[in-house]
Parts: sequence; structure tokens; C-alpha cells
Amino acid sequence: MYKQIIYCLLFLFVIKLNSQNQYKTPIYEKNKKIGYLNQQTIENCNNCYYLVKRKIFNKSIVFKLPANINGQKNEIFFNALYELKISDFNKNTKKIEFNSTISGSAYSIYISKKDSNLYFTKKESYSNSSYQEIDGQGGVYGIPSSYICIQNINQKIIDKDYLDFEDLFKFNKTNDCFHCPTNYTIDECIEIRNKKKKFNWK
Repeated sequence: MYKQIIYCLLFLFVIKLNSQNQYKTPIYEKNKKIGYLNQQTIENCNNCYYLVKRKIFNKSIVFKLPANINGQKNEIFFNALYELKISDFNKNTKKIEFNSTISGSAYSIYISKKDSNLYFTKKESYSNSSYQEIDGQGGVYGIPSSYICIQNINQKIIDKDYLDFEDLFKFNKTNDCFHCPTNYTIDECIEIRNKKKKFNWK
């Protein structure tokens, strides 16, 4: 009788544990599952990642997003490096935003529907940086800046296992990226850049 009760309790515990894991997001390293997002860990996290599936228009797309470990001493947890947000940019275009959980960096990519296909049409990134200026004596000093990258594209999304965050946001830094003084808003930076005007760094 006691053995039956013990077996029953163990069975219920296993069912509960499996049920909880179904709602957790696995963390991977080199295709090997090493834990779950927001779970305490003793593992190191080198190039680890997690997968997020979202429906964009009529297509399910999986994003591969980077993760790390965060905390101190015995309180170390797997942490998502970016929060994902999807919004309507217009009738035929979705804006997918990736906002950093540890800095002010933000990335966006635009996906448009054309006929029955989906295309990347634009990508952007914003981060805090420092612009190197030369003073009158030839010395170099840094001025706080916003580092902005923008690229218009027309790339068809092909079927694959996932879209890698690291691959999505590769820019030509010479042509696509620029520094802007922090006293301007991002929209002002872009407007001045498009008009080919100079920024006031003083």
C-alpha cells in the first residue's frame, strides 16, 4: 500500500515537472540544451542562445537570440539579452524590435509582405558610443554620441530553421553607420543625415 502511494506521488511529481518545463524557454550552447531562461545555473554561457517563434503575417518565423548569465556568487541565472517586440509599421509591413536588457542598444528590422512572400526591407540599430574628435593641439578626445546604422534592403526571406540575430544586423559601417551628438533625438539625427547637413558637436 505504501509503495503504491510513493509510486503515485512520484508519478504526479514527474507529470508536474514536465508540465512546467513545457512553458520554459530552453537555453542552448552548440545545439545542446544547458538549461532554461531565467533559471538559476552553475553553467558557463559561451555563445549560448534561445529560440523564439513568432507569427508574422501568415508565416511562423523562429528567431535565434543571444543569452548570457547574470547575477552574483551563488545567484546566477540565464538571462535574455534582448526583448522582442512586434508592431504594425503599416498595412503591409511589420517592425520587429530587439531592445537590449542590459544597455540602451536597440535593433529593428522591417518585414514586408509582397504577394505571398515576405521580404526584409530595412534594418536599423542604435547604441551609445563615443565620437573621436581632434582638438587644436592634435590631441584626441571622445564625445558621447549615438551610433546609428540604417540600411534599406530588399531581401526575400527563405525557409530555414531560424533567423540568427547576429546575421540579421551586419552593416557596412562606412556607408550605413554614423555618429550623432546626444543632444539630438534619433529622428533629428536621421533627418540631418538625410539632408547631408553637419552635426554641431559643441
